[in-house]
Amino acid sequence: MRSRACCIAGVWAAVFFPAFVGTARGAQTGSAVVSRPFFDSTTVVVAIYAGGHIPAGQTVTTFSWLRESFGGGVSVNKVTPLLLEETAPGKYVVRAIGTTRMISPSTAVQSAAFGAIAGSAATTNGNFTFGLLSASVSPAGVVSASTEGAVAFTFPAVLGEGLSGPLSTNRWVWSSPLFGPVTTVAVGTTSFGNVGGTTYGLNNANMGGPFVDRTYSAAVESVVPSACPGDLNGDNAVNTADLTFFLGRFGQTATPGSPAAAADFNNSGAVDTVDLVFFLGRFGSACTP
Repeated sequence: MRSRACCIAGVWAAVFFPAFVGTARGAQTGSAVVSRPFFDSTTVVVAIYAGGHIPAGQTVTTFSWLRESFGGGVSVNKVTPLLLEETAPGKYVVRAIGTTRMISPSTAVQSAAFGAIAGSAATTNGNFTFGLLSASVSPAGVVSASTEGAVAFTFPAVLGEGLSGPLSTNRWVWSSPLFGPVTTVAVGTTSFGNVGGTTYGLNNANMGGPFVDRTYSAAVESVVPSACPGDLNGDNAVNTADLTFFLGRFGQTATPGSPAAAADFNNSGAVDTVDLVFFLGRFGSACTP
């Protein structure tokens, strides 16, 4: 059982800082982020990972991709990660919009914080997956500044298991360009699929040829929220040892897997004053394992 001090601090943190998770490593979902031969030459295309799901009760923290080169003389492309829930077989509803990333040509894997700007990056059941959109998206879901596809893919979908293990595959589904007077991918209302009542359709693999499923070089990492947020050394207390660790990382960029990432409580990609305020709210808490 947790101490009363820990519970009070935990309630305070949950009310004022719902996005802060103080996490332990969880799972990867998606396909291997490796070189692939194609990219979308059209704009405003959505690709959705359909080969598996993100475990329930986790928070998506990191989005990774590979893009190598650009066509048409484009030097910078954009990609926005999306969190979606499969509410019925083949129907995907947008649950969170991540931060749009500027992508330059590179042969290296690129990663960034998911950075939800709308909705929640938490998976409330086992039917969540993720997708990507080659455009900028506002918190209201309005799509702008579209570019050619920003993530490499191959088709048809490659055989073998996805990153989540034997029950997963490398199947991705994708949309035609999302055009309209005002194109939106709003949280809770926009949906994708080939079933009735969806906002946008997806490819029909039964038509063969260019309509087959694909495999994109993209993945997300999700984590299980910690039972003792702010405890950076695992001793079940938020104390001076954790403060020393935190201050040593303050002001650093928190890249995925770096020591500073543990002190980036809101997964913003930096250890800053927002993280400090959260940490001070937890300071002195004790948790029973």
